[in-house]
Amino acid sequence: MVLALDSMRETDRIDSDLERRFLEKIEIGYRRLLTFEVPSEPGGFDWWGKAPANLFLSAYGLMEFLDLAEVTAVDPDLPRRIVRFLRSKQHEDGSWRPEGIKTGWSTNMAKGRAFFLTAYVAWGLARAGEPDAKAVAWLEAHADEADDPYGLALATLALGTSDPESDVATQLRERLAAMTAKDAHGVHWVPEGETGVGGRGTSAAIETTALAIPALLPETRHRRLAERAVERLAHWRDAKGRFGTTQSTILALKAFLAVESQQTPWTETVCEVLRGETVRATLPLTSTSTEPEYLDLGDEAPSALALADDARVQAVLARTTWRPWSEALPGGGRLTLDVAWPQETLSVGQIAGATARV
Repeated sequence: MVLALDSMRETDRIDSDLERRFLEKIEIGYRRLLTFEVPSEPGGFDWWGKAPANLFLSAYGLMEFLDLAEVTAVDPDLPRRIVRFLRSKQHEDGSWRPEGIKTGWSTNMAKGRAFFLTAYVAWGLARAGEPDAKAVAWLEAHADEADDPYGLALATLALGTSDPESDVATQLRERLAAMTAKDAHGVHWVPEGETGVGGRGTSAAIETTALAIPALLPETRHRRLAERAVERLAHWRDAKGRFGTTQSTILALKAFLAVESQQTPWTETVCEVLRGETVRATLPLTSTSTEPEYLDLGDEAPSALALADDARVQAVLARTTWRPWSEALPGGGRLTLDVAWPQETLSVGQIAGATARV
């Protein structure tokens, strides 16, 4: 919601009533987030608000509150409190290391987690206007040891945010660009292990790809690769607009906005849905639209989308099938439920009432 409000304000696509409702819900969420601060460790946050505070989550909270401050009032001491907590946990060599390493983890995996944790915390500090020279030096000294795209993307963001002219960040972008995976839908990045919030499998790939995109954008020669990766992200979106977990969805949306900020403003265009050479549907796309547009294509899937001019559009094809509820409910109890529909077949868009007898 914070991302949506910020984007709509930036593009002047929001009215006062919608903005008011957004701010009311954001304020509720902000107050709820404050309850996850650990009382005995001011500035430290945990999944349950209990000690010990989680370093990754605390850095995540720092960046989340910075995002919130862009759209609503945030206690100005809160980010400073989190920065103090994170600095208090920093090792003498400039790194942050995960506590409670799982039994059975290899030395290389432990090193990898220390690298991406240090990168993530350093990125948060830099975003807060508090770049840490010791952390930057540690990341630069250990950059050659990092071979996982998740850690490389975070380190690139940390170094690039701390110093936009960083030579090491430029080198990491080159390595990151060379580590893409490819499938039928395009280019992306796949981490070796789980992410900082425990993401695995597809969710981890979405998180890593969504972090690699803004990491690459500062270099003009990598922008087309970032745009292709955004196209791959779109294929992970489900019919309801989600990208797996909450974290992977948030990062994916941020990646979309990061790429959009580098592109020319939206223009009006027309999208034609084709089946063979036959135009099945025509959909005008306005420059002020803020909502997804839906088309019912019936039983036949489209073969192509044709766009006027040189426009580009992200599309999701989904199929929903309903079948009668015919399974008999178990009997013998004192409570029974029977649902009766007025007819068995409904056409698209038709509204039908049901009778439920309890």
